Amino acid sequence: MDKTANREFLQAQLTIGRWYIDRASDSRGDVRRRYLSLARETCELIERLSPTLNLDVEARHEAARTLIVLRGHLDAVGDTR
Repeated sequence: MDKTANREFLQAQLTIGRWYIDRASDSRGDVRRRYLSLARETCELIERLSPTLNLDVEARHEAARTLIVLRGHLDAVGDTR
């Protein structure tokens, strides 16, 4: 895959993670736990695949910063039961 396709894939995964976190913050009970679990799985997928993607340094750093923010939101939503 070329750099553009890899960047688009990574951006899509980050968007999916944000979507799950947003849904979790609007949900309760089992639904909330499920969305939080999906968000965690998405973050883990991003962490696992990022090193293997053909990305330029700037895109890699931006994705890492975004993932840190995403993890922070995930922790915040997960703590407000």
